[in-house]
Amino acid sequence: MLDNKKKQEILLILGEPDTKPSDNIWTYLLGTRPGFHIDPDVLILYYNSDNSLIKFKILCEGKEECKY
Repeated sequence: MLDNKKKQEILLILGEPDTKPSDNIWTYLLGTRPGFHIDPDVLILYYNSDNSLIKFKILCEGKEECKY
């Protein structure tokens, strides 16, 4: 759904990111999973210089890439 989208298109789909560590990296907090999880899962979007999405990944509890 997000492949090859521009920043403006992603803003319409996901809204404003929770953080922007740089102009080419945006992060969205996805919330915590059920159970004894403390930290939220995080969606990280990486953009190139023409504002197109290059790749994304989801970190489980903000630490390691999720395997789902």
